[in-house]
Amino acid sequence: KDIAEIIPNGRVLIHELKTKVDLTKFVETNDFLFDDAFGEDDSNEIIYQRTVKHLVNSVFDGGKATCFAYGQTGSGKTFTMMGSSITTNSTPSSPIPITTYDTSGPNVGLYVLAAKDLF
Repeated sequence: KDIAEIIPNGRVLIHELKTKVDLTKFVETNDFLFDDAFGEDDSNEIIYQRTVKHLVNSVFDGGKATCFAYGQTGSGKTFTMMGSSITTNSTPSSPIPITTYDTSGPNVGLYVLAAKDLF
């Protein structure tokens, strides 16, 4: 299995276990540099403070801003942007299950945090 190591200031190291032709094993490390990078223990609040808050502030100065998530399926884009979801069961008046999002708990998404700053 590959191992991702998050280093401050947007640096990510990917350690890959490889096998040479003579069947000896070795670890190849690839170094990537991003504007910022976050680990699995970073909260949505931390991500918001370091990536989106300055965009919200620029909107108040007449600027325009866009925030979108890009990444592998299952990597947490919806959770980060929307927060924890709460799905309710369907009812006779609404046969389709309704999904709502937590707007006050510890796992609110970036959209909710931005809306709180905007309004």
